[in-house]
Amino acid sequence: DSFVHFTIADDQVPDVEPSTRAQEIARTLVEENEIVAIVGHFSSGLCQEAGEIYGENRIVMISPTCTATGLTLGENTLNSYFFRTVPNDAVAAQTLFEEVSAAGQQVAVIYDDNTYSKSFKKSFGEGLIDQDYIYECSLISSDSPAFDPEQCAVEIAQ
Repeated sequence: DSFVHFTIADDQVPDVEPSTRAQEIARTLVEENEIVAIVGHFSSGLCQEAGEIYGENRIVMISPTCTATGLTLGENTLNSYFFRTVPNDAVAAQTLFEEVSAAGQQVAVIYDDNTYSKSFKKSFGEGLIDQDYIYECSLISSDSPAFDPEQCAVEIAQ
């Protein structure tokens, strides 16, 4: 008789850096020689961090949520053991771009400094052939460590 055994691990623990936690989980699961596949992690950044460890150990990782384009396309793809069940950011960005273009709207972008946000911003920006963003506002930057949405809106309106 064969049984499927499920192990659940939470990479969202308060007061622990998520990428550190994801790597710890990946190393722990790799050490359990019975693991043949992983479903997860929750975010593109965590998929990148943990996925490197799984790939090195030839463990398949299937993600229902990691959409960053670079995980499967481009020069720095994660590895051949990573699969996703959701379209990448380029697909979603193209759809949004078509809507914005059809409406003839200018584009301002507010983004976070994480793998997903940067991937989506880059994919969307590739559609802007003859135009740039009228304004870019990072939620976290070295110039202003505290994000001020009201200031961002004022600057966009100018």
